[in-house]
Amino acid sequence: MGPSACGKTTLLNILSRRLKGPLVTGDQLINNESFEDETLRSMSTYVEQEDHLIGSLTVRETIEYAAKLALPAEVSAPQRRERTEDMIREFGLVSVEKSYVGTPLKRGISGGQKRRLTTASQLITLPRIIFLGNISHCIG
Repeated sequence: MGPSACGKTTLLNILSRRLKGPLVTGDQLINNESFEDETLRSMSTYVEQEDHLIGSLTVRETIEYAAKLALPAEVSAPQRRERTEDMIREFGLVSVEKSYVGTPLKRGISGGQKRRLTTASQLITLPRIIFLGNISHCIG
């Protein structure tokens, strides 16, 4: 989308309403209507550039943990398990689902796998809008 330091992350932060202030001006509309921050949060997710994963968990445990934290109480345990299975399969993580994420002291999954795991963990809620930070690690 553009070279380094050209403002891509700043634009995402403004659109996701993570960055506000007197220098941020203009109108944001969804379906041609104004909306509150809470509305945007309820229908979107932001996948950070940096991975914030717990290295002592496996890939499967990471997605299960995200599902338990992020999905509403109305989602049953079988539905959560099905959603977890879908994310593991759709993000190509089946071969490493029992592998540990890893820490600086103990090797784990690859950088590309971590990036896909971070994305899968955020998409567990099936948001309508996705703000994706640097995705270059997913491609290739």
